[in-house]
Amino acid sequence: MLTPENNKLIRLLKSDPWVQAPEISEIRDLIGNIPITNLRRGHPRPMAQLRHLEQLFRHRITPHCDLSGFPHCYIVNGVTDAITQWVATERRVWQTTHGDYEYALKISGRAGLQHSVAHPKFLLLMSNPFCATGNIIDFPDTAEPIIADCAYAGSTPELNITLPDNCEQAWFSFSKSFGLVGERIGLVFTREPHKSLSLSQSVGMWNYTSADIAIRCLEHFEYCEIPKKYSPTQKQICDAMGFTPSDCFFIATTTDPIYNCRKRWENLPARINLSHCWQYI
Repeated sequence: MLTPENNKLIRLLKSDPWVQAPEISEIRDLIGNIPITNLRRGHPRPMAQLRHLEQLFRHRITPHCDLSGFPHCYIVNGVTDAITQWVATERRVWQTTHGDYEYALKISGRAGLQHSVAHPKFLLLMSNPFCATGNIIDFPDTAEPIIADCAYAGSTPELNITLPDNCEQAWFSFSKSFGLVGERIGLVFTREPHKSLSLSQSVGMWNYTSADIAIRCLEHFEYCEIPKKYSPTQKQICDAMGFTPSDCFFIATTTDPIYNCRKRWENLPARINLSHCWQYI
């Protein structure tokens, strides 16, 4: 049962450090018959599909986030791949803040710094919606460049994110917005050509089938349609468990001390992966 007295569920929520969207049945039904695309390198169809995907994504997200200042678009194997490509090619000193996604720091050696609040003298890599809470936050008032990890965008019923003029790149994921966790699909938008992705994409180095899957989703669903449908389920779970719903429909937060192990930083509430609760609805 969905209740704070369900010890099995509580143990599961406490043990899982990650959050992910639940599998969406209508999405799985929609993409189930997409064939694997196996074409020779240099065939015109994959590049045409990629351009179609870019145009479709821009059209869907425009009411929520203006990407007109980012003329370059690249497909990647999820936002984690975007982070890998950026860390591998970034030569400036950069920072993240406590509670944010730690992958970039883990793979960067000593290149990245971590602060409680953004330092005004360093480039900032930040997630918005914020990884630690699943909530949309303000961009800091800084003159230094910003790299925006928007992996959780599209998983909120309402989304209005204004990317600042000093934002150099914005990354988006289909894992969170459409529940396509294992498909590994993401898009990178940049103001200037990407140092590595511009080269790999020019010779067709991406998963052609992933572009077909993303197009199918965007052709059938508005950008925030899935979270709008499932946010009542999120509220039902949170009401039953005593959690606070986050902006992202599969995340909640709580200050209940039994979940302190799920805090991503000591001054933040605990982040809860609600996907484990879906089976009880």
